[in-house]
Amino acid sequence: VVESLRRAVGADELRRHMMRPALLPYERMVHLCLGGGNRARRAVELALATTERSRAQILAARLQSTGAAGPGGGSARAGTRERELLASIAYVQSRLQHADLQDAERQGLRDQVARFEEQVRYLRIEKGHRDPGFRSNGQEPFDPVATLAEGEEAISYFLGERESYLFHITAGGVEPVPLPARGLIEERVRHYLSLRSGPTVPPEILDGAERTLYEILLGPIASQLGPEAVLIVVPDGILHRLPFATLRSAQGYLIEDHELFVTPSLRSLASLRNREKSRRATNGPPALSLLAVGCGEAETNGDSVARRVHPFDQSPVASLRGATREAQQVAGLFDRAMVLTGRAACEANFKRASLEQAEVLHIAAHSYADERDVRRSYVLMNSMRDAPDTTAIEDDLLQWSEVAALHLNASLVTLASCRSAGGVLAVGEGVTGLTQAFLFAGGTCVLASQSDIGDEYSRRFMLSFYEHLRRGESASRALRRVQLQWARDRSPESRREPWADFVLIGDGSVTLSTAGGGILTPLEAGLLVSAVVLCISLPLISIVRRRRSA
Repeated sequence: VVESLRRAVGADELRRHMMRPALLPYERMVHLCLGGGNRARRAVELALATTERSRAQILAARLQSTGAAGPGGGSARAGTRERELLASIAYVQSRLQHADLQDAERQGLRDQVARFEEQVRYLRIEKGHRDPGFRSNGQEPFDPVATLAEGEEAISYFLGERESYLFHITAGGVEPVPLPARGLIEERVRHYLSLRSGPTVPPEILDGAERTLYEILLGPIASQLGPEAVLIVVPDGILHRLPFATLRSAQGYLIEDHELFVTPSLRSLASLRNREKSRRATNGPPALSLLAVGCGEAETNGDSVARRVHPFDQSPVASLRGATREAQQVAGLFDRAMVLTGRAACEANFKRASLEQAEVLHIAAHSYADERDVRRSYVLMNSMRDAPDTTAIEDDLLQWSEVAALHLNASLVTLASCRSAGGVLAVGEGVTGLTQAFLFAGGTCVLASQSDIGDEYSRRFMLSFYEHLRRGESASRALRRVQLQWARDRSPESRREPWADFVLIGDGSVTLSTAGGGILTPLEAGLLVSAVVLCISLPLISIVRRRRSA
């Protein structure tokens, strides 16, 4: 009944709203299947299938029904009236970025934005009822075990009011493990997150919090995890906010034993992998290895930066002096790379760039992921007040709906910005934010941060990450190597650095078809020279020996 009602609703906003009270039937079904310690294969499979049906349905349906073309309903496909409304919103929001507005004028502009957004919402609801593609419920049959590649194991969580469950999924099948109720897990996670973000505490307190969470969330299956297995984490509820890499046993951090990445649901992972496989078979090698965007702005707009503010909270836009350098240096690691910096890194130019041709999209910029309203999430592009006329007025805020309507063929999207992995923690959907929008738009995997990142820190971290990635390593393995490198200092201060807060969302197993290009490191160059000398020397030595024998 719940799913039939959801299929009849054409707007994502209403679907998310409906899921809040609708999760109870799913929870009761899981308890019904596994109650009393029942571990019959059919009961376990039904319980896991029920948890999958309760999570990320919107994302799964979009991936299945629209492929890499995005979720529809965005500015690229909007009707005349919707385009007019979106242009009006952009114009008003561009005015809201001026710091010299009076309070009354600013409030009036905010009210205008709210009215325009409400009209857009109603238009999209009407469109949803007319568009059959919006009614897909993403529940075509699929085998969770078959989704895993060799060497992968999945740990899928379901947080319940009375009892929670961990599903350990391997090539051999599915093993359910009971966990404490949702309330206890949420309390422990919030306590740990407050320790990481608060003032310095003694290391033994951090150790205790990390080990407690490890014992609760992974302890029951720790001995069953394969050595060096790639862990696919399917979180639930507040676990979407948890940096799993920092959980630690007596032997060390989880990341020391396993590479890992996060996926909203196993069904979504299957769709992402199918889309990536189909895309590579159809399109062949990408025209661009990487498109890098550096939105530092200070180098191009001078004192205008000090007068620009974020439109919704009026905080000043700080200069990202390293963003341009980061984009240029990352691009320098790859052949066939394109860089947008300075005036070229405005919203209008970004949308006109070769987005569909890039295998990797790297964005170094400010971003804002609103935790209450997904429409307020955006990437802040460089401003270009004298930009040429376009079909729509741009406000240099690449907002959630605009991201979702892009057309990407990117195996990896990197959001090198503060808290870019955040967003609305929607019941049954996980985090609805910029990372999900880039998956909608055609990204297979998104690298984002769960915390604030320093400008220089981001540049050094990203360069190390791409050095590994371009050598043919998967995204999850490259991230693990860099995280281990940065985690060697186990001081309390190092644990507050964002190395553990970088998270891969989607399919972290992706590798680049363009791997191997770029500039050789001194070590690689030395090995190459040695190999060439050896290949030349061996035949010459053989010839000399034969002549001497003769």
